[in-house]
Amino acid sequence: MLFAGALRSLPALVGLCWGTRSVSWPILAQVIRLSALRLLLRRRLRHTRLVVLDEGPVFALSWVCVFGPAALGNGRTARWWRRRAAEWAPLLDRVVLLDAPDPILTRRLRGRSKRDDELRDFTDREIVELAAAYRTAFAQVLRHLSPRDRVITLPTDDASVDRLVRALGTVLDETHRGH
Repeated sequence: MLFAGALRSLPALVGLCWGTRSVSWPILAQVIRLSALRLLLRRRLRHTRLVVLDEGPVFALSWVCVFGPAALGNGRTARWWRRRAAEWAPLLDRVVLLDAPDPILTRRLRGRSKRDDELRDFTDREIVELAAAYRTAFAQVLRHLSPRDRVITLPTDDASVDRLVRALGTVLDETHRGH
């Protein structure tokens, strides 16, 4: 699937390289991974009624915005963004963003037990700056991929896991019923 994604993403990669004039391997790898995910979903969507993604196109494209070249926001990449929107927008019925205030998010990130956590050495200020960059990137990506009425933000600051699961279940149920 990854090889097929790489082949199918060649036009996107060329467009991205052309529009930004420089792209690193991690950015190219993320675009390839995103293309492979799209292929997988298109095959699976024929046989299923509901797909929930954790790190889907919104996160992947936001990651590209955060860690990619600043030129991703210039006029030369507008065509690249239109193509990503044409590929992904029809596949997204709902986008659910989970967010928390910076102090809570910082505490949660510090409490992770992820082995190769790059954030381990970040200062609190660097984590807050990274969270702000991601929020900006999410907004940019969502402008391209999803109408506002299909984006739902669930605050996680004081929510129990059970309450979040119920809220997400309601969103999924409404999406499934076509609301």
